[in-house]
Amino acid sequence: MEAAFERVEYVMEKRYRERNAGETVREFVRDVRANDREQRVADIRERARYARRVDDEDAAEAKRLARSLAAEYSRLPARRR
Repeated sequence: MEAAFERVEYVMEKRYRERNAGETVREFVRDVRANDREQRVADIRERARYARRVDDEDAAEAKRLARSLAAEYSRLPARRR
């Protein structure tokens, strides 16, 4: 589950900006205006980490979304600096 979020976080950092030191996942997701899929993976990750309530279906959904977002990102042009 954590690996799925790390993959999505990597994509978000490349797409939007790097997550600041000390910035919570919730703050980062809100600040970059994450899309619904990015938000969903972050929500599942927080539930897994803090409430310890994630079933196999949620974990599979997070992994599927992470793969999908990573695949999309690999087809995007590089972000201009």
